[in-house]
Amino acid sequence: MKSISMSSPLLFLLVLCLSTFGLVSAAPLREYEYWARSDPYAEAYYKAREWAEYPTFAVRASNPAPPAKPPTLNFKWSKNAEDNLKSQTAEEFHGQDPKTAQENIVKDYWQRTAAVAHATTAKIIRAAHKGGTDPTEPDHITVGFKDAKKNEFSGYAYHVYTGRT
Repeated sequence: MKSISMSSPLLFLLVLCLSTFGLVSAAPLREYEYWARSDPYAEAYYKAREWAEYPTFAVRASNPAPPAKPPTLNFKWSKNAEDNLKSQTAEEFHGQDPKTAQENIVKDYWQRTAAVAHATTAKIIRAAHKGGTDPTEPDHITVGFKDAKKNEFSGYAYHVYTGRT
């Protein structure tokens, strides 16, 4: 390809003069400008690549968004559960306070169970106990979960097994 200065010196001088006043750009054509004459998608392709390398929507570093708060679970204890706690000792829960230990067991269940993952409140209906409706049922905590709108989950309580014998 011949340059403009070799083929027509007068045209070259005209373009040079006009470019000094900002009326014409003397910058070389980009690769996509060559191809755009024959390929209608070339300009869009090269513009997309350019925008990906130099995004104009960068996040302001001076005012970053606060980190998301981890979800929390609030506990409420029924009167029956509070009465059950009076007869339980720390030795039954490996030296840990019975109330704290049972809240931790329920919290672990809440974190690993998708069915109750969006709960915000856990009401412990009955503290850790064996049996109940089924006399052979292993040791468990009876818990009801509620969401942020105070709606109960499934309308029934969950049995969270403690692993105690």
